[in-house]
Amino acid sequence: MKYGRFRGVALAGAALLSMTLAACDDDNGGGNLPDFSAADDLSMNGDMAGNPDMTMPAAGPTAQIVAADVVGHPWVAVMGTDMGIESQLSSLCAPNCPAEVHQMNVTISVPSAEGDSISDGTPLNGCTANRYDVTSNPMHLPPPDEPAGTIQVSGYDTTYTPPYDALTGTQGAYGSLNPNINCSFSSADGHFHCVFGTDPTKPIERYIFIEQTNASPVPNPSPSPFPPTTANADLWYGSPGATIKFATAGSGTTYTDSRMTTLAMGPTNPPAPHVVAINTVAGTHSLRDLEGLFGTGANEIDIDYSCDGTNTKGSGCGGANVGQITGLLIQTSVGRKWDSFTPGASNPKFGTIQCVDTDAGAGTHQFKLTTTLLQKMLGNGPNGSVRVVMVRLKANAATSGNHSFYETAGRGSFAFVNP
Repeated sequence: MKYGRFRGVALAGAALLSMTLAACDDDNGGGNLPDFSAADDLSMNGDMAGNPDMTMPAAGPTAQIVAADVVGHPWVAVMGTDMGIESQLSSLCAPNCPAEVHQMNVTISVPSAEGDSISDGTPLNGCTANRYDVTSNPMHLPPPDEPAGTIQVSGYDTTYTPPYDALTGTQGAYGSLNPNINCSFSSADGHFHCVFGTDPTKPIERYIFIEQTNASPVPNPSPSPFPPTTANADLWYGSPGATIKFATAGSGTTYTDSRMTTLAMGPTNPPAPHVVAINTVAGTHSLRDLEGLFGTGANEIDIDYSCDGTNTKGSGCGGANVGQITGLLIQTSVGRKWDSFTPGASNPKFGTIQCVDTDAGAGTHQFKLTTTLLQKMLGNGPNGSVRVVMVRLKANAATSGNHSFYETAGRGSFAFVNP
């Protein structure tokens, strides 16, 4: 069984989320550095009307920024292949290395064109599916981003988060994180890349966060809030909110309005969603329980969830949680899609399903993966493994130029499973 972490989660206006989250059809990795990124088709337009009113004009493709604390097993792509393996943590935590670790993931999509997804459900509560093929003529790829400007994410915990460097196998000290994640457009591949601080050698996907006992009081003297008993258990610990700052490039882009938004997070708001049942089978409370269910897409898969960690479908969702949504991303490949086109990739084809369930839109508290969606994502080729990510997000809607613009932040989990 394979498990892994997404580099980003992203939710589009109508029904979509991309979390950078099995591996794999097309990805040839890039060595031993865990790569949890994704560049899915996030260009849907949609009406997220609700309370508050999130109605957006359907003029240009939808942009989105997502920051999420996601939990899963670290994954490493094997260079020169389309497969991967679970990464082995160093002697830092041996022999009691955790089964799962945290990662702060930021996914950005400011697309320059619309995609050609197929959809099932409604704009507020439904899914879309895509299948891409880099061997087709012309190549069928996710639309590139525009050089829209710069994006900065802050508000995550920089006090009780000793980061583990997956490249060197070493752990930094408490408080060694830079308080800002800075993201900029790369003309080399047409997408955004994010780093801690300003050092290009410190991409956010390079670092994981291992839960560990916090020797109180560490740091010393104790700042406010009081030190948690477990370090790295919540990357938003003590944060008043996730701040997302978008500064437009000013020219050469159709995204013309800068903005800064703080999404109130609170100590547990929003908590990660919890699997209640899969195909009505109680006792399946993890994304790992999707192992072996995808097959060829011949059978529908239904995932029920709660928003408060209980085993009651829909519990904790809606109500006072205004502006919250639950997103699901499934994809047949790890790695950044724009890095996957090297000679020798055994199957340079990949597919995605992206779903959203919006509280304001009479949420169903279920993700229904129909056979139509599954077969679109899986295509006719082999799929080495499937990555699944589910997140609970706080959302804010605005506009930039003629584009819908969504900013979200939250918590979630991910898993790699065999089809």
